Amino acid sequence: DLKADWPYNPDRWPYLQFAPDESMAIRVMHEGLETITLPPVGTGTPQKSVFPIAHTAAVSVAPRRSQPLGGVAHLTVWIEEEGRERLILFRLLEDGTAEPLKNLKEISIAGSGEVDIKWSYDASAFLVLSTVLFDENNNNYYGTTVLQHARLKEGECTRVPLDKDGPVHDVKWSPTSLEFVVIFGSMPAKALLYNHVSRPVFSYGSG
Repeated sequence: DLKADWPYNPDRWPYLQFAPDESMAIRVMHEGLETITLPPVGTGTPQKSVFPIAHTAAVSVAPRRSQPLGGVAHLTVWIEEEGRERLILFRLLEDGTAEPLKNLKEISIAGSGEVDIKWSYDASAFLVLSTVLFDENNNNYYGTTVLQHARLKEGECTRVPLDKDGPVHDVKWSPTSLEFVVIFGSMPAKALLYNHVSRPVFSYGSG
C-alpha cells in the first residue's frame, strides 16, 4: 500500500534521509525539518516532530555519528535565504529536535543556486561544492564554482586552493578520510590530491 507521496524534484533528492543507526528519518518541509522517530519493527508507532528552520532548502546527513559531538546524527542544512545563502551544522537529538553546533560557524555560500555536500567516510569533515549559476561578469557561460573544506573537530572551514581556472567537475574522498581528489579546470581538466588540511600533495596531471 502507498504510505507517502511527495512531488519529485531531482535537485532536492533524496527527500528522506536516515540517521546512521536508522533510528530516525529526516526530510525537508516548508516549515523546516521533519524528524520521524522509528521504533524497532513491531514495537510501536513512528513519532513525527517538526523543527522550524526558516528558508530550509536541503539537508545532508553525515554517514556516521561523531562521538565527541554527541547526538543521534549530524547534518548540514542549506538555508536558501536570498542574499544570505549559507550552511549550518546541526546535531539531531534523541527527542527529534535539533540544535546548531557552535564549534563550526555558518558557512557562507552567498548567491549559490546549487550546493553539493560530500561527507568524509568517518564524518569528521565535509566538502561543500557550491555553484553560482549566473556569472554577472559573463566570464563563464556555466557559472562559477567554489569548493570549501569543513573540519568538525577543529571547527574550521577553508576554501580549497585551485591553481587552474574553470569549474570543479568532481570531488571524491579516500576511504581513510585523510585525503580527497578534486577534478577541476577548463578542458583538459586537472586532478589534484589534497590532504586533510586542504594542501595539494600530488598531481595526477591533466587530460
